[in-house]
Amino acid sequence: MVLGGLAAAAVFSVIGMAKILLANPDLFGIDLPAYVEAASRLLASGTPYSSQLLSGTLDRYDIATGYLYPPPLAQLFVPLSVLPMSVLAPMWALAQLVGLASWLAMLGIAVAAFGKTRIHSGLVLGPADGG
Repeated sequence: MVLGGLAAAAVFSVIGMAKILLANPDLFGIDLPAYVEAASRLLASGTPYSSQLLSGTLDRYDIATGYLYPPPLAQLFVPLSVLPMSVLAPMWALAQLVGLASWLAMLGIAVAAFGKTRIHSGLVLGPADGG
C-alpha cells in the first residue's frame, strides 16, 4: 500500500516535471545550468569559479557565479557542456528519474526483507544498534 502510494506520487511527479520541461527546457532547476556554466568556464579559463567569486566581490548568488562545488564535478560536466540545454535537461531529468526509481526499488527490497514496521522505525529513529 505504501509503495503503491510512493509509485503513484513518482508517476505524477514525472508527468508534472515532463510538462514543465517540455514547456521551457531552460527553466530546469538552478543546479544544472550552474554545472554546465562551470564546465564551460573551466574549459575557457582553467577554473570553474567565476572571477567575482575568486575575488570575493560576490554580492548575491546567481547561476553565473554560483558554482561553489569542487572542481572535479565541473570536470565531469565538461563533455556535457557542448550539448544544448534542450537536449541536456531531459537527460538530467531521466538521470534523476532513474535515481528515484532505484531508491524506490531498494526501499521495496528492504521492506520485503525486513518488514514495513522495522524499515519505518529505522527511517524515523535511526539504526537500532545505536550506530
